[in-house]
Amino acid sequence: MCTRPAIKIYKPREICKDPTPEALRKLKLPEKKFIRRFKDEIEKELSVRGLSIRLATFADILPLETFIQTCFKPEEASEVSPYDLFRFIQFGHGLLLENNEPSIVGCVFEIPYDTPDKVSFLIRLGIDKNYVGVNLGKSIMEYSCLIAMEHGSKVKKAVVDFDNFPQICIMLNKAGWIFDSYYPDAPGMGTVFSALLPLSKRDLTLTAIAREKLEAYLAFHIDGVDYKIIDPYDTSGITRLYQCGDFVIAALIKQEASGTANKFVAFPRTRQE
Repeated sequence: MCTRPAIKIYKPREICKDPTPEALRKLKLPEKKFIRRFKDEIEKELSVRGLSIRLATFADILPLETFIQTCFKPEEASEVSPYDLFRFIQFGHGLLLENNEPSIVGCVFEIPYDTPDKVSFLIRLGIDKNYVGVNLGKSIMEYSCLIAMEHGSKVKKAVVDFDNFPQICIMLNKAGWIFDSYYPDAPGMGTVFSALLPLSKRDLTLTAIAREKLEAYLAFHIDGVDYKIIDPYDTSGITRLYQCGDFVIAALIKQEASGTANKFVAFPRTRQE
């Protein structure tokens, strides 16, 4: 295996959304105030939709188990037991989205690890099908990142199926993650990516992708030099990309109409300031 430098976010600034004046003001805050302001914004956005967010407790384990059974594929739902939920809540955190009934309409869980980079591992992001399409996945994922920052974690990680394009779009395009590793045949899981997001004010604020800027970047830069377009089903090609490669997948070109296909976009493994 080759030795690589510490993973960072590899997204050209030219493809990322321009920060709003409020975002720039928020970036200047000390970390604790930044986290509180960011949480307040998420809570207010959810409130407008008649939703609230809170930490899960042990009393939520059985309702959560029911929600997971209805929200995920059977093989995915069976991977999380009440014991797992207890462990997530006890040693990490669980987050719930609730409507006014109240009923659970979204969830995500986290387990922290005392690794050198203080990893916070995200698992089982789920949104009720009746609430898909309004960025709730992004909101609950960001809120989990903020809690992890409060507890001293430095990096957020997760595993995602290579063809779970709704979640991939949220992670890469909307929430600013990258895919730092690729596993074409992970035992018991199949083909998956390891996703990563540094838990810093900058990376939580400045790494979401603007579709029109991404399209312009691809039009005026050189394929194979400044970026690479990759078929998600090209297992051998993606494997080669991650074997001591100079590129890392950091964006998704999402299928928009019949006859078009999802494509990954990789960028040089160099920090773009």
